[in-house]
Amino acid sequence: NTAIALDDSTLRTLSPEAVIVSMKVYTQSGDSMETDMEIPVGQFKKDIKFSSLSLAMFSVRSTELGKRDLELLKTFASRLDAGDRVAVIGYADDLGDAAKNQQLSLGRANTVADQLRILRPDCVVTRVEGMGSSRFPIGVSSYDTPEQRFMSRTVQIVLEKN
Repeated sequence: NTAIALDDSTLRTLSPEAVIVSMKVYTQSGDSMETDMEIPVGQFKKDIKFSSLSLAMFSVRSTELGKRDLELLKTFASRLDAGDRVAVIGYADDLGDAAKNQQLSLGRANTVADQLRILRPDCVVTRVEGMGSSRFPIGVSSYDTPEQRFMSRTVQIVLEKN
């Protein structure tokens, strides 16, 4: 499975506390590993509120949004207000060529940004950037395990609320 789905009621109850994700990862040879991963949820309060959310988990070497990720993105977009500003940052794991991973992460970010522009033309996409594997996404501290590599194939959306 390449998506983490949160229903509407779950999204409404997210707090600034960390979210614990339990997952089981399988290798092609059939081995498996279970782990819990803590994903920090941050929000900064001043005149402008920023929050960061990792929405999509992509398949290996893919820039396509799955059905579940698209539905989650639609739910996220429905909660935006006109004029909200959004930055979209793509990531990749460290397997393979670094330059290709950078392009892949940018492609993932562009896929999500394009969908956001379609869903909410009244919002502003301020930045679309691909990090490749040069920087870890929130909740990932290395690429040593299959779980961390899985969590690295993502796009994070940083929302600036007026």
